Amino acid sequence: MQNTPPVENPSTQTSQSTDTTPTTQTSQPQITSKTKKPWLLISLVVLLLGATGILGYKYYEVKQQLDNQQQTTLPSPQLVIGSPSPVSSPITEVNQTANWKLYTSPNGWQVKYPASHLRLICPGEELTLTNKGIEDKTDPIEMSTCARGGRYQVEGKTYNEVQDEPEETKYYKVEKKPVEIGKFQATQYIFTFTNIEEGPFPEWYTLAHLNKDGKTIEFYFDEKDLLDNYYQILSTFQFTN
Repeated sequence: MQNTPPVENPSTQTSQSTDTTPTTQTSQPQITSKTKKPWLLISLVVLLLGATGILGYKYYEVKQQLDNQQQTTLPSPQLVIGSPSPVSSPITEVNQTANWKLYTSPNGWQVKYPASHLRLICPGEELTLTNKGIEDKTDPIEMSTCARGGRYQVEGKTYNEVQDEPEETKYYKVEKKPVEIGKFQATQYIFTFTNIEEGPFPEWYTLAHLNKDGKTIEFYFDEKDLLDNYYQILSTFQFTN
């Protein structure tokens, strides 16, 4: 009996052939996509690094230019800081009248005067000061009367009534100005001789009037070159009652 070879099922062959073909076609593009993606990422990274480097270099150039401009326009720190300013020492005011002699009037006031070049005379009367000169005489000088009325360098007088303001005459021009006697506001009158005629007239003298409590306290002075001493004497004025 002759053996019959096995016959393959055509459907089976067709099925196997059909299953094999699509599997080969779908696996090939997946391999190609996976191999291209890393190169794309590497390219992007390289581009980003290159752009970052360029931007950084440009920023460095701009910063260097700005720094160079500031160095040429701004002064050096040494000139700006400079040396420390000197500390001023406190100024101590010297009381120039501290060692002056004190005169007290019987009418309730007192002043100081420089005994180095002025001498008190007639202490029983109101203030009368004359130049000390070269004579070494004690201070004060006792005299029966001083016959005042402008004969001495400094004279102080108390009037029991307020005095009228002095007026100009043909002999004297009168300048009026404010002045302080102690802590009080007063009035100074400066007399200048007109030289209208010859005679025993002082070329210049001044009066200061302090009106208070219905009275006038007057100070006479005729040393124009020593006017500062006159103002210092007036600054020491005080009432004693």
